[in-house]
Amino acid sequence: MPLPCAVALLVAVAPALVAGPVAIIPQPASVTPQKGVFTLTAKTVIWTDAATSELGRRLARDLEPATGFPLAVRFGAGGTGSRVVFARDRRLARLGPEGYTLEVAPGRVTVPCVGTLCDRPSRRTGCT
Repeated sequence: MPLPCAVALLVAVAPALVAGPVAIIPQPASVTPQKGVFTLTAKTVIWTDAATSELGRRLARDLEPATGFPLAVRFGAGGTGSRVVFARDRRLARLGPEGYTLEVAPGRVTVPCVGTLCDRPSRRTGCT
């Protein structure tokens, strides 16, 4: 999944809480709406592991023009407070090379992923 899709996922969380199709392209295979919302703020921190560090930095760069927030990117398992957490999860291999899940809770968005979504950007994956 190209990073613009990941950005769309983050900004399309609110529509997932209402009835009807989710405003995400491509449409997810399944959606399970839950109560609560995640609000991206200037204090939101993007947490990454070694495999997803460039993805986190790129998300911060892509979101800054739209939000005005210079989001911090940190390496680790994810702290407390408002956060977006990316981490490779090889158990998701069944989802294919662009597989991911998106878990949204108050104060936290978690994106376990596998394959090219988690890969460091390279000519091979087409990410820049």
